[in-house]
Amino acid sequence: MQKFMKFHHNNMDIASKSLELQSIGTEPFEFLGIHSAVVKQVLSNEFPAIETKDDKADIVFLLEDDTILHVEFQSTSKKWDILRFCKYHLELYNRHKDIIANKNGVGQIRTIVIYMPNISREKVTDVLNSNQLQFKFEAVFLNEHPGDEHFNTLSRKILENPDVKLSNEELIYLVYNPLMLKENTDTVAARTKKVVEIASKLTDEMIKFKIIGTVTALAKKFLDAETISGIWEVFEMNGVFQKEMNEMFNEKEKDKEIEKIKKALIAGDLAEAKVLFKYSEHVTSEEFEEIKRSLNS
Repeated sequence: MQKFMKFHHNNMDIASKSLELQSIGTEPFEFLGIHSAVVKQVLSNEFPAIETKDDKADIVFLLEDDTILHVEFQSTSKKWDILRFCKYHLELYNRHKDIIANKNGVGQIRTIVIYMPNISREKVTDVLNSNQLQFKFEAVFLNEHPGDEHFNTLSRKILENPDVKLSNEELIYLVYNPLMLKENTDTVAARTKKVVEIASKLTDEMIKFKIIGTVTALAKKFLDAETISGIWEVFEMNGVFQKEMNEMFNEKEKDKEIEKIKKALIAGDLAEAKVLFKYSEHVTSEEFEEIKRSLNS
């Protein structure tokens, strides 16, 4: 297989991790008209108890008002997707009820599903009614947002001054831009190439490759081999991107290892926790002791 096709198998997870970390202290989806409290913490999105091929949510935030914001990205729309989202909702409630439940036992969890530009509103079922159970999510359609306007504004800004420092909001508009297209404009692949070309003009190497890597990961399922090949040539010009992606991947793996150790300790199985620590690749002995202390305090 050609080298440019060897994207890391966790490329979407790594891109999401980058966006998640940037979201702490902000309203993460304000750019889509979604208002919420600011993000306090990124929560684990792993649901090992759910026996489906999709056993984890895309993004889960704990907000400053002790509510949970759960976000899914969908490039397809099937009638019974809503059952999976409902299972996630129940799992999140069960896992975090001590944090989010008020005195009446009610926990606030908000589920938002963001649909890629190939999905129209009439294709989506967003309410589940089953006698005593009712579940509803908020559907957001990227093709209803002004991607062309944002792209033109940011392109002019970068071309006029390649040293420009883009705000966090502007970075988000840029990486999501290929997914915010209306009919009769660019294809996702064509717009992704344009975003890569514009980002490559920036003088800040770290920001340049963060944009290129993240936009490619988010739009990957819409890209053909020729487009990916062209983007890979940009990757090969500088090793900063790969270094950063490796660092983010290691952080994500470390978070998973810590989560497993915590679960074992919470269950009272110290022996299992020690085995998990022994075979972990990223957790230090000092961190293991700190995990134990934090759970015993």
